[in-house]
Amino acid sequence: MNFALVVALVSFFKMIKKGKLSEIDFLFLAMFILYIAPHIVAWATSKHFVPIFLFSKIYLLIKCFKIKIID
Repeated sequence: MNFALVVALVSFFKMIKKGKLSEIDFLFLAMFILYIAPHIVAWATSKHFVPIFLFSKIYLLIKCFKIKIID
């Protein structure tokens, strides 16, 4: 989960410097922040982080293999 977040942030900031945004990075960061926000305010246990873990793994697979899912 942490590695996916670092990859997304680095990629996101590189794209901002170049002047174009990667949709997959933006979507991952938006979904990550929106999903984790209630858990920051309330109680978060390991069972709450399973979807974030799975989502992070899917993001890394898409990023590593350059899979086109958004046209």
